[in-house]
Amino acid sequence: MERILFVAPSSYPINGPEAMVNAKHIALLCNAGYSVDLVCRGIRKQNNIYPSRDSDIHFEKLNSIHVVSVDTNWNIKTIWRHLRTLLKTGYVYRAADWSVKAIQVCENLLKKRRYDYIFTKDYPSEIVGIYFAKKGIKWIPTWNDPYMWQKYPAPYGHGVNYREGIFRRRLIADIGRYATINIFPSERLKNYMLLYMKNMKEQKCVIMPHIMLNKESSILLKKEKNVDRLKIIHAGSIGRERNPQKCLSAIKKFVENNPDRKIELMFLGVIQRATDNFLDLLIKQYDLEHIVKFHPPVSYQESLKIVAKYDICLLIEAPCKEGIFLPSKVVDYLQNKKPIFAISPQNGMMSDLHKQGIVDYVANVIDVEDIYKTLEQAYNDYISGNLLKNKALDKFEESTIVKLHQTEILR
Repeated sequence: MERILFVAPSSYPINGPEAMVNAKHIALLCNAGYSVDLVCRGIRKQNNIYPSRDSDIHFEKLNSIHVVSVDTNWNIKTIWRHLRTLLKTGYVYRAADWSVKAIQVCENLLKKRRYDYIFTKDYPSEIVGIYFAKKGIKWIPTWNDPYMWQKYPAPYGHGVNYREGIFRRRLIADIGRYATINIFPSERLKNYMLLYMKNMKEQKCVIMPHIMLNKESSILLKKEKNVDRLKIIHAGSIGRERNPQKCLSAIKKFVENNPDRKIELMFLGVIQRATDNFLDLLIKQYDLEHIVKFHPPVSYQESLKIVAKYDICLLIEAPCKEGIFLPSKVVDYLQNKKPIFAISPQNGMMSDLHKQGIVDYVANVIDVEDIYKTLEQAYNDYISGNLLKNKALDKFEESTIVKLHQTEILR
């Protein structure tokens, strides 16, 4: 049995989408028979997190869980930890200090058992991965988002040409030098990172989409159509970048032009990233109080059951020049066997998935008229009973991704 040391700051307990993606990967490896120990980070903030009632189903087969916490206040102890991180690893950046404590936990684990691989997820775990890769352990990092938030595409960040500091530049070079295999959820994200990740080679990159776990897919789901109105749900955060303004404008036009056609839009677990009341102001601006509803955050399993009661699942992306991301909610929606309405960049992952028959409706994120016409198309399909379509989802299924590990990742 191969042993894996899995270092994922966001994982246990499940406190958001990143943690859920990582928890599913952990569960998949454990279900496939690998021996896994987890090193994770204690939750730093208690606001805006998922209730964690059901998180144990993803971790029940782990050998052990080791929670590493650090004080995030900027004080003399924090400065000292950053200095220790630099002295221990040769790398440092703000908030990298968690890695030096995580390395200490990993070193204690290595005294007790041998590991064949170290997996890392989200920073600063890449410092931990490089440290042990230099000592001969095969290192497999996953990049669910571009490395360094500053290099995210606009409007999230400054793009690939952002000039990083000297320590980060050396770190980027060593990531490419020491990683055994790099995992990406999408081809477009891989291609984006290859533009600036020095020494990272395409032949050492594998595309592994987010996972549909068998255990989660077996939840009893409500399939019948809502008869009184078309019910649409958006699960997850919205805000300054993923702004719903054009979506609400299109809905307003639809309601005005089709007074006899009834629709409802539900925002589930909204985390507003602009101002505290910007969404309320938008809804009032478009006079949609009778259309738009809200549901507070719930556990992940409970969210799947709520989504099951709706006819269409909505995805709103930021107006990037290219849509490089595979949002985790896409797989959550697919797992629920629901049609997906993506308001996304014209050139991007959602357009790719639309051409593959996986995403049902795609509208240009900056074009209100396109969103309106796509909404009309979706409503016509709802009336005619043509919303649900058969989809080839093999690449997201647990068995396919286990085979990917056996043939391309753990080699």
